[in-house]
Amino acid sequence: MRYKGYVVTYAGDGQKVNNENYFLNGVYKRDIEQKSYFDENRNFGTRNLYGLSGGTRCAEEGNELSRLSVELLEQYFGSDFNAENRAYFKETNDAIRSHIFEKAGRHFEVDTSVLYIEKDVARVYNIGSIPVFYFDGKNMKKLSGNSPETVDVEKNFLGEEGIVLTDVAKKKTVPFLGYADDECEAVPFVSEPVRLKKKGFVVLCSKAVVDVIGEKGILSVLKDKSIKACDKALRITDKAIEAAPDGTYSVEIVEVGHGIPAADTEVKSLETLVVASLICGLVFFMGSFVINPIVDFVDYCKTIVENIGTEEDSEGELKWIPKEDVEEEPIFNIFTNVPGDGQDDDPLVDEESEDTEGSQTTETTRPVQGPSQEHTEVQGPQRPAVQPSAAPSTAPVTAPAPATESASETVPTPTPEVSGENETVIDFT
Repeated sequence: MRYKGYVVTYAGDGQKVNNENYFLNGVYKRDIEQKSYFDENRNFGTRNLYGLSGGTRCAEEGNELSRLSVELLEQYFGSDFNAENRAYFKETNDAIRSHIFEKAGRHFEVDTSVLYIEKDVARVYNIGSIPVFYFDGKNMKKLSGNSPETVDVEKNFLGEEGIVLTDVAKKKTVPFLGYADDECEAVPFVSEPVRLKKKGFVVLCSKAVVDVIGEKGILSVLKDKSIKACDKALRITDKAIEAAPDGTYSVEIVEVGHGIPAADTEVKSLETLVVASLICGLVFFMGSFVINPIVDFVDYCKTIVENIGTEEDSEGELKWIPKEDVEEEPIFNIFTNVPGDGQDDDPLVDEESEDTEGSQTTETTRPVQGPSQEHTEVQGPQRPAVQPSAAPSTAPVTAPAPATESASETVPTPTPEVSGENETVIDFT
């Protein structure tokens, strides 16, 4: 969280000075004017300290004593005030009492309230009647209170044989700083921790402001969104001046969530990056379980659509009908005039068998078919058979016997025509 403080002080008509002093993150009032305005925008990491102190009975000496209170508070700025609040109030009470003794025992009262904010949690410590309020955007509640009547005080003393013993005794608390009683302890009231919300306000003000305009008057200004944050302290002071011009007033407002520091921005950016990385990893590992079924479903739908055709009915309207399976026409082999399976076979090369002596040659011929003609057998000069290359023969090759003159003049006798479903074997002798 980021915080910004605004403060307005006013000395009533006929008064020379305002007997109240403020503390805003290390800055306190130095110049005494009838009416002053100051705003600060200093933020110191996780610890912020604000205070308001007011002296009574005498304006000039009251201003001096209240300034002494905030000057001592500066020594605790930046430290853990939750642990050192008692030390501060005891030191301040002793310093004011010493000043009183210098003034020949004159009576002074100093009220002090301290607002300590660590990160976004606030606590209020106060002795006296300086009220502190917190407005969360809707409601306002009082954080300050009265000091406890009694407190337990531990005292160490030396017992028998040099043993240190501890004794616990109850003591009364001082009603204000500067209370001249050695038997009383300067123990502040400590509020419960309050988690601050962005766009909220914490108000420290004089008791006279509450006496004049009341808590409702303060709340009405805080709720009015038309009034800027920097003008709210001034508006509350003006309302008090209108009601009682001769009064002395101080109003200190701390705006919550004025902005976000860079450190918090880096932390939030890192958290966002980690979350985004986890989401990407989850999508990467789990995406297949989600995407694959979707892809399969889309493919299934495409298959259904591809198997659906359209045709016009009698009225000219289109209707969906399933496609009919079309039988493919057989591939016609142009070499053998025989319908085949589309394989590129060589019809001129037939399987032939040749014996090892070369005396006889057998040839297998395939009858020629046509779509509308009868099967006829074609004969002619024969050529040597071509052996398949896939299974070469390892037997020795024997030259064929020389053909005789009678054999060359012999004309093969035609064989009877047979059906195309059977093969015809011609034996040349």
